[in-house]
Amino acid sequence: MPSSNPRTIVTETRLVEMLLQSRSTLDLSSRGRAEAVGPCTFIAPRVIDEHLIHYNRRGQTAARIAGKEIVIPPGALLWVQPGARQEVRLPRGEACVAYLRFRFGSRRCPRLQANYILCERASWADSLLRELSLGRQHGGSLESLRHRSILAQLLCEILQLADAPPAGLGGLQPHQQRRCLEFIHDNLARRYSVAELAKHCQLNPAYLTMQFRKSFGMTPRAYIKQSRVRAAAGMLLETGRTISQVADDLGYNDVYFFSRQFRQVTGQSPRFWRRQHDRR
Repeated sequence: MPSSNPRTIVTETRLVEMLLQSRSTLDLSSRGRAEAVGPCTFIAPRVIDEHLIHYNRRGQTAARIAGKEIVIPPGALLWVQPGARQEVRLPRGEACVAYLRFRFGSRRCPRLQANYILCERASWADSLLRELSLGRQHGGSLESLRHRSILAQLLCEILQLADAPPAGLGGLQPHQQRRCLEFIHDNLARRYSVAELAKHCQLNPAYLTMQFRKSFGMTPRAYIKQSRVRAAAGMLLETGRTISQVADDLGYNDVYFFSRQFRQVTGQSPRFWRRQHDRR
């Protein structure tokens, strides 16, 4: 039977904002990897009041979410929302999966309106899930900040890629997407050109820009700006550093330029963002 506890349905942006709020608890209840030979069942039919991330490193699995049958191909990721009846199985063959269960919020675990999100091009997610699986569950405030930051990054990428055009319409290949995203998120604290990103990905800058837009719905410059601002938003909520210090940590030499970009992405100034969302 579904849980009788009411759940908070929120927008995509609000869900990530709530995850980053320092006053909300974050529980990574289960995480790791599993290998199996079919037929077998990874998750027996049940309702769980937690978020589930299921990523196929190898093999094809199947799921039934809220009565709907779903095929999860190799390299795909499934995000199931709390309260949705779920079953994940391996009908045949071999599979290696990475999984993560988590919940956050003071009393009720917030969720999106849709019961699940399927991202079919998610090889980039493997490194983020590995980082989350290696972390300690109770490692103090710094470890909690690291968990929230990585998890927020993971959810944002899922939400963006789930809305990206299908592979048949062009775009970067999965390994190219991974190289791009890894470089961007490893270099948030410094300025660099699209040409440098393209060189790292072994692509022509004009070609990269065109295919990046097809894959992510925006240019590399716009994506880099959003990624830096999302990182700044997390630091403003989770640390006591000043706005100038956060800007400097992320490679902004001009705090006014930083504030302008922050407002362009969030619709709010850094100061108002911190005052509105920080309840420490």
